[in-house]
Amino acid sequence: MSIPSSPRRPLSAPPATPADDHQERPRSTASSSFHGESVGRHIGEIATPALIVDANRIQRNAEAMTARAHLLGVKLRPHLKTCQSLPVANLLLGEDWDTAAAATLMDVRIYFEAGLKNIRYTSPFAPTSVAAVAPLIREGLHFEAIVSDQDLAALLGLEAKRHGVVLNLVIELTVQNGERSGVDHGSEAFIALAKFIDQHPHLALVGIYADASAAAGHEERAKRIAAIEHHRETLAEAQKTLAGIGISVGTVSIGSTPALTEALSLNGVTEACAGLYGFQDLEQHRAGLARLNEIAITVLATVIQHCDKTGRIFIDAGSLTLAQDACDSYPDKEHGFGLVTSVHDASPLGPGDIVVTSFSQEQGVIARRNGEPVPTDELPVGARIRILPNHACVTVAVHRGYHVVSADGTVTDYWPRTGS
Repeated sequence: MSIPSSPRRPLSAPPATPADDHQERPRSTASSSFHGESVGRHIGEIATPALIVDANRIQRNAEAMTARAHLLGVKLRPHLKTCQSLPVANLLLGEDWDTAAAATLMDVRIYFEAGLKNIRYTSPFAPTSVAAVAPLIREGLHFEAIVSDQDLAALLGLEAKRHGVVLNLVIELTVQNGERSGVDHGSEAFIALAKFIDQHPHLALVGIYADASAAAGHEERAKRIAAIEHHRETLAEAQKTLAGIGISVGTVSIGSTPALTEALSLNGVTEACAGLYGFQDLEQHRAGLARLNEIAITVLATVIQHCDKTGRIFIDAGSLTLAQDACDSYPDKEHGFGLVTSVHDASPLGPGDIVVTSFSQEQGVIARRNGEPVPTDELPVGARIRILPNHACVTVAVHRGYHVVSADGTVTDYWPRTGS
């Protein structure tokens, strides 16, 4: 495994560009100013709903995953699609890692201009997108796109030629019941695709990849481990297939936090691409992959109304604030749309059975997991709560930025998201 010999320089925002720059930049000055007014105030005093982040938990999660990657002998490629934030990215990258992954073209540009030189784009990559990354490639970005179809590869090759660049490609393999796009490693299509890329003057085959996030869908740990091992074996077999036709790839990559967390061995794999480990969420907790005190983000909300007739309690956080995921990996959906916790330390209230049961766009309803109402004297109107999210990726995406909170509940900083 190749580790940079010197500490990585922290990512930093580039200087402002002229107004006539042809590339659009995110404009979030007003938003940042509004939310930045919370800095220095206690969490019980800021406007709600708000996304709260515990930077210390992110740091601990990142250090644990870094140690895990070292133990398994793979290079860690932090996926920055969830955080979309330079401060959070620096916590995930630490000093060891010089590569990352991103899921939007805006993020690719922002992270590159901030100092990151090796970025894999994990979203579907359309031929027209080559025009957006070609200037960055010429400026020194090692950019990788994922592909699993020869027709798409051909179109990418035409665009790369038109823009005068060589485009690095990673072939994605389908492993488990076709749960994702990808190509069967034992098929003629896989061999034909690899040969096409290898022989194209404007394309370069730099790796193979398989995402193992579906492994978290198994309640039994033994089944999760078996699913991860199946992905590892598939990657190893695909590499041997390529070697048999004279093609060598430098990167054999497995994807997802569950894969890196629970793999017994990653022999033959050179890289793990993961990102959720920084935040963690209830989905990971229910799969046995994270403890509640490792979840680094919560949604701060206020009780706004009691309904005496039904016993329901309303809060000012709805579908535009919380993820609309109900932990569908498990049939009982025991955490509803989020677990209600204390405003002070994000510990579950009472016996830990108060959840968000439903919501409209701007407001939610909380009750006990079994549907029984929560005594209103326990959560009076005006009370503050924090909600642990089911799915961190979606929850973060609907917020403009993070309110960084210290152990005593003081907001110490506000980190805008790059896409806001």
